[in-house]
Amino acid sequence: TTKDAIIVQDDDKSSKVSETEQIRVAVIVAGTYDRLMFGSMIKHLMKPLAEKVKVDYYGSFTTAEVKAGRSKKIYPDHFQPDPFLPRTDDSEKIKMFLQEQILASGPLASVAMLRVQDVIDLDSEPALEAKRVEMLKENPNEDPDTRFPLLDVRSQAVSSRTKTANKNLLRLHLAIQNLWKALLQREAN
Repeated sequence: TTKDAIIVQDDDKSSKVSETEQIRVAVIVAGTYDRLMFGSMIKHLMKPLAEKVKVDYYGSFTTAEVKAGRSKKIYPDHFQPDPFLPRTDDSEKIKMFLQEQILASGPLASVAMLRVQDVIDLDSEPALEAKRVEMLKENPNEDPDTRFPLLDVRSQAVSSRTKTANKNLLRLHLAIQNLWKALLQREAN
């Protein structure tokens, strides 16, 4: 059922609009395609939402195999990809599949931004480049990715895993930042 809400306009005239016309939700998802639990997200998040409110989907996924920044004794060697997703490296096919599924999830669903790429380039990010220069000044004999954003230099093996984890975290946060910028731009228009 649709509830009514009163909106007071600038000229103090009131008009009724349904709640579904007022509420808009942004779903922002970023990460590696192989670890995306898309079927579950469509079933338990997108479908229920897109039946009642406008849902703008923002997604950024990478297809390159990414080394995990943790011990191999843990789950990465046993991780199973979502069987709902097609097994392909073709970014365009992946993008089309995701788009079709999002739009089919409900009458109020839209794809605001969807990016599927091999990797996220950290080396062309100006803020990160400046941070790396700063880290090299402080620790000239170390890879600058060893100490930022995580710091764990207990041993060479741990430092190596920390460097990998740091790069993964930075890629993830850069992807989310870019999706957020796209959301703000869309909202401004």
